[in-house]
Amino acid sequence: MKKQPGLRDIGRTTVPTEIGGVTLQVRGLSARDLFELMQRFEGVRTMLESGRAEVERKISRPQTLIATLPGAVWSAMATCTGSSKENREADERAASELPLGDQVTLLNAIFEATFREGVGPFMKMIGRLTELMTPPKEDSPPPQASRNVSPQRSPASLHVDLGPERLGRLHLAS
Repeated sequence: MKKQPGLRDIGRTTVPTEIGGVTLQVRGLSARDLFELMQRFEGVRTMLESGRAEVERKISRPQTLIATLPGAVWSAMATCTGSSKENREADERAASELPLGDQVTLLNAIFEATFREGVGPFMKMIGRLTELMTPPKEDSPPPQASRNVSPQRSPASLHVDLGPERLGRLHLAS
């Protein structure tokens, strides 16, 4: 019987990227990488919590991402080019010192490896996942339309004349 493939059988997506005559195998960011960035950099968490439009605005232009979240970008660059924990600080510093054009090239490779179908389809998947995870709103009765009409007469509203002998000691004011 043939063994069913598992998660370890999936190869990591890498994008060969040449910078300064050196070809790097750039991998995409994983969810774990993203959570680590969120823990280290408040701006990443704030951006992701601010909604789809803000995320798309910031990540649609690498220059905007570098300008608003430089430390997180350099950390992502180090992570996606194979930096080890021991070398992380030095690799982040090296990423911060690359010329802007090389940083944008590296960021483009990270995006290509992370979002294979593109950022837009990824954001749609996240939106759908959010919908699936959002608990349904409690059913509340639909608001009643206001009516400017008197209610229909009920038998309780009929006027009955009873003489005083029938009322006993109870006398109603007339």
